[in-house]
Amino acid sequence: MARILPQKKAKHKKQTKQAAGNKHAGKLKGAVNAPMLGDDDDFGDFDTVDAVEDTDPASSRRVQLEDEDAFDMGAGDLNTAAATDGEAMPPKKKKRKAKRQPPAEFEAQRAVAADIAGRHPAEQAAWLRDSWHTCSGASPLETEALSEACVVALSGEGSFEERLKAATGEAASQLTGRGLPPGSPAAILVSSAAMGAVSLIKFLPGLNKECRIAKLFAKHFKVAEQQKLLEGAAVGVASGTPNRLCKLADLGALKTDHLQLLVLDVHLDAKQRTILDIPETRGDFWDFFAKHVAPGMTAGRTKVVLVDGEKLTS
Repeated sequence: MARILPQKKAKHKKQTKQAAGNKHAGKLKGAVNAPMLGDDDDFGDFDTVDAVEDTDPASSRRVQLEDEDAFDMGAGDLNTAAATDGEAMPPKKKKRKAKRQPPAEFEAQRAVAADIAGRHPAEQAAWLRDSWHTCSGASPLETEALSEACVVALSGEGSFEERLKAATGEAASQLTGRGLPPGSPAAILVSSAAMGAVSLIKFLPGLNKECRIAKLFAKHFKVAEQQKLLEGAAVGVASGTPNRLCKLADLGALKTDHLQLLVLDVHLDAKQRTILDIPETRGDFWDFFAKHVAPGMTAGRTKVVLVDGEKLTS
């Protein structure tokens, strides 16, 4: 009688092994897709089934290369990957790191900026020319407009309003807008922010009462509203920020044909920077200056005054 051997459960064992493998793969993919920080329910559900069924070797290679690219792979490896997929990829450009300024040089510049408003006009003019050249690359021929004769130092006695009137001399009446065409102030006060512009206005109560000082900054005011104001009324004094002043001058609403004083607030902010150090303001200021102020200086009509807004007295 023939002996009957029990059948091996190979198929069942193979299926069990595959199920365990799929379960392990699903957990692995879930770990890859899970957020590094926070709970899963903060970022939504994760699909672990579709993610593990990618059997295309080229796709796997492409995903791997994209992950490696996040860790700044070399350009050569990226080009090799592009050749594998049949796509041309440009070489990756390396970012240039800005040179760190030596601490001693930084401290020396901060010491000058801290009291530049009280220094001699010759030093102030040199400081302004250096900033203009550094920021915009202006040539020595262009920066000649900022000579010592173009910088005026306010007298040390009296309130800010009295010292400003003294600096304009016989034309002080124009600070109230008398005899001026619309949109052509006799003095423009420039600050790094709207709060600074408002603070300077508060130091000129008499002038603001006789002829309302124009507020030319972005906070709470639209360009169209300011343009309408300048085109319809005479303005003796305007106070604003570089970007808005430049924009209104480019539109032709703000004119500098009768500008006598450009008052620049150079106080240090919390990061020990002046208006000419802050990236968001220095470019706009020198753009406004080069296009709309420098011609008046060359003609001998416009002067620059440096003040420290935090040290002024009313």
